[in-house]
Amino acid sequence: MPKPSSATLRAELVDHEHYAARYEAKLYIGDYIDNFYNVERRHSHLDYLNPMEFELRSKNQQSVA
Repeated sequence: MPKPSSATLRAELVDHEHYAARYEAKLYIGDYIDNFYNVERRHSHLDYLNPMEFELRSKNQQSVA
């Protein structure tokens, strides 16, 4: 699964939040990566599809071939 770059992570999450403690930041950032970035966010290197759409398209193309 893709992992966010530092710039992407900062722009989409960290710059918009204020965390009371380091462990709180770790929880929110981990949740963001697991539940949004890797699942829903569209990625330019996947033809602007989210990872699930990309995998479905790949499987459909393989079954047709």
